[in-house]
Amino acid sequence: MSTSRIWGVNGHIVHDIVCFTDGSKLGKTGSTGASIFNSTKEKDFVLPMGYTTTVFQAEVYAILMCALELQQEINQSICICSDSQGALKAINANKITSRLVSKTECSTGIIFT
Repeated sequence: MSTSRIWGVNGHIVHDIVCFTDGSKLGKTGSTGASIFNSTKEKDFVLPMGYTTTVFQAEVYAILMCALELQQEINQSICICSDSQGALKAINANKITSRLVSKTECSTGIIFT
């Protein structure tokens, strides 16, 4: 998992591109969604995911879609911030049993320090 040293200096994240991801389920309706906020470009993406998706799947999907959105960035340092320890551990696991997590790991090439 990421340590505080990559989160930046004086509370600021020091990277060329900084994105935040989240997945959630609305209690009243039961619908699930994922969101991505690119704070560098001030762009927000909301990804509706229906009623059968779990919050974990939404969290992983948000990270995957963020990585795919940023694939064309060249010579840029990128920081994807997620509050889902479960999703981050699953992506970084030695043995992956979820097809979605496998796609995310392949797409991101994420290395946790």
